[in-house]
Amino acid sequence: MKTPDKAVTLFDEAAATWDKPIRVELARGVARAIINPLPLNRTMTAMEFGCGTGLVTALLAPHLGKVVATDSSSGMLAALRKKIDTIGLANILTRQLDLTRDPLPEERYQLIYSSMTLHHIADIGALMRTLHALLAPGGRIALADLASEDGTFHSDSTGVMHLGLAKEELLSLARQAGFTELSVTAAHVITKEGNDGKEHDYPVIMLTGKQ
Repeated sequence: MKTPDKAVTLFDEAAATWDKPIRVELARGVARAIINPLPLNRTMTAMEFGCGTGLVTALLAPHLGKVVATDSSSGMLAALRKKIDTIGLANILTRQLDLTRDPLPEERYQLIYSSMTLHHIADIGALMRTLHALLAPGGRIALADLASEDGTFHSDSTGVMHLGLAKEELLSLARQAGFTELSVTAAHVITKEGNDGKEHDYPVIMLTGKQ
């Protein structure tokens, strides 16, 4: 059994109280930014990586055929399974998976999406190549994350690999991985107090592309 790193332990411990209003609003914004431009339908098989407690997946699942919700945190997945039982969304499957370390699933997906996960990934270029390999022909990505920020967003920087991401960087890495029809759009704005004690608006951007 792998020894969990500090970031996974942090998320395990945070799972029970994760669904705060600010995160619920973020999930709604991200879900809208996926639903509006992409041709979702009830025959599609999708994966979310870094699903957390499934705030985004719970909103997208009614528009999809099957969703495999993955995360490296067992605590987050346990919270999601409780939510699935409560809501009754039988088309969500949970799987503990770290796409940067674990063997990749054999299944291929029509859609892979994430919210606020990329800035926790050290090598985003390698992840983009992994996502490209996991998609069925013509499949799509929809990846939401913080735009570049000044380092005030996180109160605890454990597991934070990037201070947000620049639009140009995301487009370049996705293009190098083989994605086409690329676009970066505004998805949401998180308004909260930063670690400097001041209130900030933190834009969240959405990268979409096709395999």
